[in-house]
Amino acid sequence: MKRALIVLATLALSFPALAAQDQVLTFDHRVVGDRALTIEMGPVLPLFTQSFLGTLASTNLTPGGSLGLDVDFYLNDLFRLGGGIRGMAAFGPNGHTLFVVPLMFRTTWELKSFPWSFPVGISTGVALASYNSHAWMDPFVVPSAGVLWNMSPSWSFGLTASEWLLADLYFGPSPATTDSRFVHLFDLSLAAVYHF
Repeated sequence: MKRALIVLATLALSFPALAAQDQVLTFDHRVVGDRALTIEMGPVLPLFTQSFLGTLASTNLTPGGSLGLDVDFYLNDLFRLGGGIRGMAAFGPNGHTLFVVPLMFRTTWELKSFPWSFPVGISTGVALASYNSHAWMDPFVVPSAGVLWNMSPSWSFGLTASEWLLADLYFGPSPATTDSRFVHLFDLSLAAVYHF
């Protein structure tokens, strides 16, 4: 009888250790210095232009596409800083192509509920633009939000939605300063993120 109690006690004490061996860790932890390389691609929808007085007008652009590459550095588990480059193209009414290449600095706050991540961020910088034979630079702001599925500690996949707010500024007599406007574009991108 004593022997049976000893065997039962030994099994009872070793059961938690055996059960722990089958558990899978489901914690996606990032530390200072971790990096993320993001590739994004998707359609861009021209929404409208807005004068500094608030008057709205059509952009006269077709839907276009964008492709981007970003690198971010984690400052802690939830917050990261980084930068990137993106390219966007759309067509105007005369068949000319509008190219916009933003050079951006961005901050991102990443909410997590394993295996999902919800990055919310804002980017700013300067966009190099060209249309027909004209080229110029515009400052911009791009708020964004997304949802990512963390397939593994190294890879995440998902969607990112952004609104590009480009400040199309004029300073000369032609075009007049009063023709300055904000250009609103909506970007919905597929995203692949490599953590390293």
